[in-house]
This record gives sequence, C-alpha cells and structure tokens, in this order.
Amino acid sequence: MAFGLSFLVLTISIRSPLSVAGFLGPAGLIAWIETHFASWNWAGFPATYLLAGSGYLAANWFVVGLALGAARRKLILRTDAV
Repeated sequence: MAFGLSFLVLTISIRSPLSVAGFLGPAGLIAWIETHFASWNWAGFPATYLLAGSGYLAANWFVVGLALGAARRKLILRTDAV
C-alpha cells in the first residue's frame, strides 16, 4: 500500500507538501477500513480500538504525505534546474 500511494503521489499534479498530506490523510482512512474495521466488526474488538486505529492511520499518512510532498518538490526542483 505504501508503494502504491507513493507512486500515486508521483503521478498527481499536486505540488505543495501540505496538499499532498491533505490528500494522503484521507487515504489513511481508507487504509483504516482495510486494516481495523474488519477486526472491530468480526472479531469483536472494542469501539475505542476502532477510533484509535482510524486516528493513528490518518495521522501517520498525513505525516507521510508531508515527507513525500517535500521529497517530490525537491525532485521537481532538481529536474527543472537541469
């Protein structure tokens, strides 16, 4: 999933790191559905697990978005300078 989202960041036209983070934050919520929702629904985990997991993944992907957006900006600046 991380590779797929990283590739997606390279193909979209979003330039600023904050915008990339805003794009990947909700993507973290999509990842939450894949990882935590099933455990809550079928395995009977408590609702606090569900809420903590969603916040954890959204925050992580927001931070990853900031890092990938900054790296993408540096990559674009280097290729524009050449």
